[in-house]
Amino acid sequence: MNKAGIIWLALLCTCQALFSQPALSGKVISADDKKPLAAVSIYLSSTSIGVSTDTMGIFSFRNFPAGKFQLVVSHIGYETFTKLVNSNNLPGELTIELKPGSNKLPGIILDPWEPYGWSKWGAFFTEMFIGTSSYAKECDLQNPEVIKFRFSKTNNTLTAVAYTPLIIENRALGYEIQYKLEDFEYDFSKKIVSYNGYPLFKDLSPTHPSKAKRWQDKRRNVYYGSVMHFMRTLFTHTLAEEGYEIRSLALVPNLNKERAKELLQNGGEKIQSKADSSYTIEAGTIKLTTKATDSTAYYKKYLKQPDLVVSNELIKPDSICFVPDGSTLGIFSMDSIEVNYLHKDVPIEYKRIGLQHRFDKIPVSQLSFINRKPVFVMRNGYYYGPYDLKITGFWAWWETLSTLMPYDYLPTN
Repeated sequence: MNKAGIIWLALLCTCQALFSQPALSGKVISADDKKPLAAVSIYLSSTSIGVSTDTMGIFSFRNFPAGKFQLVVSHIGYETFTKLVNSNNLPGELTIELKPGSNKLPGIILDPWEPYGWSKWGAFFTEMFIGTSSYAKECDLQNPEVIKFRFSKTNNTLTAVAYTPLIIENRALGYEIQYKLEDFEYDFSKKIVSYNGYPLFKDLSPTHPSKAKRWQDKRRNVYYGSVMHFMRTLFTHTLAEEGYEIRSLALVPNLNKERAKELLQNGGEKIQSKADSSYTIEAGTIKLTTKATDSTAYYKKYLKQPDLVVSNELIKPDSICFVPDGSTLGIFSMDSIEVNYLHKDVPIEYKRIGLQHRFDKIPVSQLSFINRKPVFVMRNGYYYGPYDLKITGFWAWWETLSTLMPYDYLPTN
């Protein structure tokens, strides 16, 4: 077995030990008067795992799952508290102090809230936040009135905030999502949307058993080819088996142009004569016609091409991955990479969003490490350092609230 194989095997073996389930407990108090806070929502972001504090502010996770998670502590009227916790090294009894929240939009000086924000921006926000896929059509935002909007003419950006969690009912996948929206911004100049928040999932299957099988099928369809699926298969070193290809988007010298330059310099105006042959049938007889052509024009067309072109070369996961510890996989590339998923056709809705996608057959996405920093991946597909990773292409369209899946989801056959 080669060195790379030994590293991957060691990583997998180490991860088998992570299925022990320790406990995490603590107390939530108010930072100003140190009094306990009851009914505080405490959950692991992007999972279906959550608890609430009792009348004394006490909480407990009896079976903390293996891995690293963002612990989110949220209460109306207080700032959201988050902490990255690792099941391998859980803290002792936590005492969490929540700071009273501000009812002012951050950084707003000249641009006030839109008085009729939802009627003006609601449809646009829904499209950017929940999406435009067939799954998005079966999603309902239950409390749009809690969202505040502002538009900055100076920056040509739309900002949205919410002081209570958004409640989204996803009838396509069978989830109710409580989403603590921290920030949302759309840059109209760059046509880039960015938002940050902490979702908590509630599975609706137990209360709607007749729909459970349909939801399982749809969840499985959404999962395969998603960012979560990609990260999990990257972690387990099974990209090829699961249908993924990674290609480099590095710029490399245009060899065709360099060869054309060399030939034209060495061969003068006319390099050689090239024979073009064609066949015709006359009176049942095949007739061959040969015409000599000048190939100078053929090579001159390469001179109009750029000096550098995208390599589009297949790369191996080992070239962009490293193992910082027994439970984490690091990924980094100086150049952008392209991810192709070969086991799924792109939805018709994606082909309709622009002419550049109308002939797309399979999902193709791009990853760029914009801050020249690595991203760290857990076995369940969770990755941290999300602001260091820019996602474009299919995933930028597909990965919205309508297709968001909890990290404790496992596909069933």
